[in-house]
Amino acid sequence: MTQHSEPYRIYWRDDLTFEIYNVREFQPDCFVGEYVSNELHPRVRRLFDSSNDLLPEGDNYAGPGFVVANWSVQAPGGRRVKINFPVPKYDEHRIAWKLLDDG
Repeated sequence: MTQHSEPYRIYWRDDLTFEIYNVREFQPDCFVGEYVSNELHPRVRRLFDSSNDLLPEGDNYAGPGFVVANWSVQAPGGRRVKINFPVPKYDEHRIAWKLLDDG
């Protein structure tokens, strides 16, 4: 994996769960990037394991249609913002997420 810049960071509660590189927007407010995972909280790992096989292929998907609370993303030098349940694709080392509308 090529790492070109400071990473984006995804948090569950206050725990850093992923560092993401090569981030790009593929739909409005939907992002995908290559992840480097930290040691995941066991509850988070079980949640990802149970949902990973149910996800459709391709970049047109950013979350399983429901919101699991307490997720946020922080861009390099930015503040943390709320996101939906991030979707890792283990075999591709990619993760997708969608920004939540705070309105």
